[in-house]
Order: sequence, then C-alpha cells, then structure tokens
Amino acid sequence: MISEEFRQAWPFIRDTEGFLPKPDAAFLFKAARELEYKDGVIVEIGAYKGRSAVCLSLATKSYIYSVDTFTDFAGRDGTLFTNNVTNFLTSLNKIKAQNMVTPMIMTSELAREQWDWGVPKPIKLLFIDGNHDYEFVKKDYELWSPLVVPGGWVLFHDYSPDWPGVVKFVDELNIKNLVKFGAVAGFKKE
Repeated sequence: MISEEFRQAWPFIRDTEGFLPKPDAAFLFKAARELEYKDGVIVEIGAYKGRSAVCLSLATKSYIYSVDTFTDFAGRDGTLFTNNVTNFLTSLNKIKAQNMVTPMIMTSELAREQWDWGVPKPIKLLFIDGNHDYEFVKKDYELWSPLVVPGGWVLFHDYSPDWPGVVKFVDELNIKNLVKFGAVAGFKKE
C-alpha cells in the first residue's frame, strides 16, 4: 500500500504538525496520486496547521482549496489547540507549496456559497476533516459531495470509535464500495 513516493514524502508530512498519522496520510497520498490526471481540484474541509495539505501537495500537482475558520478549538479532552492561518501558510512555505494551495478562511457553508460564483471548478477529491460532530460531517457532505466528479474520491477522516459522529454519518450512507484504511473511509463517486 505504501509507495516509494510516499516513503520519500513522509518525512516532510511527519514534520508538519497535525493529526494525520502515517497510515491515513498514505491513503490520502495514494488517492490524490491516482487522480493526478483527472480534471478537477482538491478540496479539504478542515486544515489546522496544514499536514493534510502538505501531504496532498506532495502527492499531486493539482490545485488544493483548504477550508477552515482557522480559529482556536478545544479537543475532546478540553485541550486548547491554537489554529491560525499563519501556521498553515508556514507549513506550506517549508515545502514551497504556497502557490498550490488556497486557504479559504471561513466556514464550510460560506465557502460552498462562494464556490458557485468564485471558483466554479469540479472537485476530484473531497477530504472531509472539519468538525467531527455528526451534524457538521453531514452538512459538509451534503454541501460539497454533489460537486465531486464521477470517479472522484469522497474521503472522511477520523472514521474511528473515537469520533462517533463521523462513524455514524458514514455508516448511514450505506456505501457498498466503502474503502477503509487507517482512520480514513471513503468511496469513489459513481
């Protein structure tokens, strides 16, 4: 499953702060590589300090839009995480990917509204990794998945018992060709 290209990229991904462990990064990297020559862009919902954006930009030359409010947030245990766009851009600058990624500093809902009149491009890979509460996962999916082209990936991060909102929503989709690797679950749109 882990390619030589990913092995070479992993040190850069690992050195970027974030919550994307190696198996999840390997799956995301592979999915992006697979769609390299398909028309469309990549959209990630939830960016934090840029670990998934770094992973994606090392995997492909495709343009990436990272949607995040870039505001501080509390983890499940109450730990406060500092989240700002400066940290995100610093991560991209370290690998010289700042020209491949546009941070959309807003809610997923507002970004989706702006997409129709500002960025009317098909999406070939959608990575949902924002707020993990059920209603937010569902809303992100409902807002963005209709824009994913046939053959494109819809991926959910943190499909694990630690994040019951993600698991509940993905399971409710009842996708027959659901692929799981690490804590990533997803499917190719038909």
